[in-house]
Amino acid sequence: MKVTDEALMLFHDGELDAEQARAVRVGRLHHADVTARLETLTTLGDAVRRWAADTGVDAAAERRTAERRQGRRRLLGVGATVLVAALGLPFALLSHGRAGAGSAPRDLATSTREGPLAASGPVAVETVDFGVRPGAVFLVEGEAQSETTVIWLSDASAGPKTL
Repeated sequence: MKVTDEALMLFHDGELDAEQARAVRVGRLHHADVTARLETLTTLGDAVRRWAADTGVDAAAERRTAERRQGRRRLLGVGATVLVAALGLPFALLSHGRAGAGSAPRDLATSTREGPLAASGPVAVETVDFGVRPGAVFLVEGEAQSETTVIWLSDASAGPKTL
């Protein structure tokens, strides 16, 4: 049975699940080299802990500091995500309001501006700014005495105006 160095290190640190730990224990019973490698890891661990104590390195404090840094980075990432979502929400709602077919009809009689945009009933077009393109506004009579307002814009650009 082959036991990898990684499995031995995880077993030594107590980080294997029950099934994998059982496989390492069986390997120790049948292969002397597995036991020798585990004893080497114990000796190495003791040497590293002694060196850390002599040099003033506190591994637990270093680990806690690294975990706090990682927690701060995660918190910053979550905060940035929430901020971007909050800043994008008005644009999403605005575009959702313009969706048309899938959205509920909007009441044209009320507006966030000064007063009503148009009363319910026929709508009159007061002014249209066509820009530099030629255009026209006209009424088309339909069935049952109804009229439809049509705004026509030319596809061709009028070019620069000369005086």
